[in-house]
Amino acid sequence: MTIEAMLDAFTAAFTAVENSTGVKMSIENFLLGLVLLHVGIAMLAYCAASGSFKSTIRGLFRRGSSLDGDAAQASDVVRYLVTNCEAGNPEQIMQSVEEYRCEQKARLMDVGHAKGQVLDKALLDCNPGVVLEMGGFFGYSAVRMARLLKKPGAKVYSMEYNPECAKTMLTLIEHSKLQDRIQVIVGAASDSIGRFQDLTGATKVDFVLIDHDKPLYVPDLKALEAAGLLHKGTVIVADNILYPGCPEYFAYMADNILYPGCPEYFAYMADNPRYTTAMHPVRLRGKRSDPSLPGQFDAVAVSVYNGK
Repeated sequence: MTIEAMLDAFTAAFTAVENSTGVKMSIENFLLGLVLLHVGIAMLAYCAASGSFKSTIRGLFRRGSSLDGDAAQASDVVRYLVTNCEAGNPEQIMQSVEEYRCEQKARLMDVGHAKGQVLDKALLDCNPGVVLEMGGFFGYSAVRMARLLKKPGAKVYSMEYNPECAKTMLTLIEHSKLQDRIQVIVGAASDSIGRFQDLTGATKVDFVLIDHDKPLYVPDLKALEAAGLLHKGTVIVADNILYPGCPEYFAYMADNILYPGCPEYFAYMADNPRYTTAMHPVRLRGKRSDPSLPGQFDAVAVSVYNGK
């Protein structure tokens, strides 16, 4: 194509855009729009080719409207709990969360009653003094664990990325009368792990609950290892292994898992004798907690750190 032909084609396209939209624009702005369009197409093509398309799109939207939605839902749940539960009664709070789930047909990002029983047993068997939670949401798991702590001075340190959710957690914690057993750490776990000793005064962690963004399970577990926060016998509980699923974490535990369930989660533990892991499959009550709908399975992984 000759330069003259290219100029004619460009002029025709420019005129067509003006005629179809009724918007007058300069040729410079029209060119800039074309450049940005082509850059955007190139970026999407790169993401798709590199296999990162899903995570890229997720990253673009997760920290925006999704976080706002998480905070709004957390606030709604806690408002219901504060209204309907006696102050200082964590057992009633646990039960009322299930009532809210059914009444509202709500799909909450909490561990829930069925998987909570696995969590309870693991925590009681461990009898920890220092508990770390990654992913606090509205405070359900933090309250659930804190209510079972037996050691004097034992404490749950809950890391929550969303500052609005963290504020809501504090409301529930205060209503539960467990302020002396729970400390909320606001910010990404990846940022807080390296400062954990400064933030808490604790040098080691006895019990870990991983229940935040699924792609962060493995990186943040590795960060705990690198920071030297795990000791021989530390118990790590990971939620949502089958639903919605955490393939990387599943893989990391692979060769040491006693119950084979989710192949991707197996992968992280392959060739890793530092952990012994048991899978606990749980049948959920139903989609969106509607008992009339077929239930689906999830699994909780309970791992013991065997040391370096």
